[in-house]
Amino acid sequence: MASFEIISFKPTDYRVLYNSTDAIEFTSIACESKNLCLRLIASIRRNSIKNTAFEMKQLSCGSWCFYLKNPNTNTVLGRSKTYIEKSILEEKLMTIKSSMAKAEFVSKRHTFI
Repeated sequence: MASFEIISFKPTDYRVLYNSTDAIEFTSIACESKNLCLRLIASIRRNSIKNTAFEMKQLSCGSWCFYLKNPNTNTVLGRSKTYIEKSILEEKLMTIKSSMAKAEFVSKRHTFI
């Protein structure tokens, strides 16, 4: 089952982490508070059902990743981990498109990493 979790690296650096059983990793942009992260989760859910929201990109090292953007503002909401081959990324992207909008929020105690 897919889920969202808020993680924090320091008191003013919160991020939304998307977890799934298919080992897809997606991390949001940084937020200043947990409340902003909750709003970001809603935005991620809304935009993940739009085909134009995902952008695949080949990095200079040759690996691939995808970005999730708000197609109305072109603002990046987050990005995936990197994958060696484009075909693997395309497969992961198909899975995430069908599950991200339905992912549950899992509340855990804040652990500063």
